[in-house]
Amino acid sequence: MIVGLDMGGTHIDGVLIHQGEIIKVTKSPTHRSNMLESILGSLESLLAGQDSSQLERIILSTTISTNAIVENKTDPVGMIIQCGPGLNNDFLRCGRENIFISGYIDHRGREVSPINPGEIKQAVKNFKKLGISAVAVTGKFSVRNNEHEIKINEMIKDDYIRSYPFW
Repeated sequence: MIVGLDMGGTHIDGVLIHQGEIIKVTKSPTHRSNMLESILGSLESLLAGQDSSQLERIILSTTISTNAIVENKTDPVGMIIQCGPGLNNDFLRCGRENIFISGYIDHRGREVSPINPGEIKQAVKNFKKLGISAVAVTGKFSVRNNEHEIKINEMIKDDYIRSYPFW
């Protein structure tokens, strides 16, 4: 079984899928004061009466954090973006400061080019110089392999307690 949850600003839409068939759907309000409670409530609703040992995967997507960044409703956010070839950097800009780094994961989840630690150190230096206190890390095809996002988060966690890998 697979659970999919999409957390929006007003509702969480959920689906339970087993062997390619939709078994159950749910829609419940998002409680911004306790988002974890919102997620767990939706999850409990979907799994009620189900054998949870059969659960293979939970997929959570959210527009809340992305919208907050794009709409400038957050503290200034620095973005570390690893987009690889084929995407125009200008199309991907969001947040106050965007640092595009080399290295990337391909569409099959394979590392094609590794992270350059010097670029990450320079990004942190630039963010601090600009007074940016929150950093988001995202990479093309990270849904296939989030290894680079995790490594970058590890590299910056001592400088930024509030770093948010998108996985």
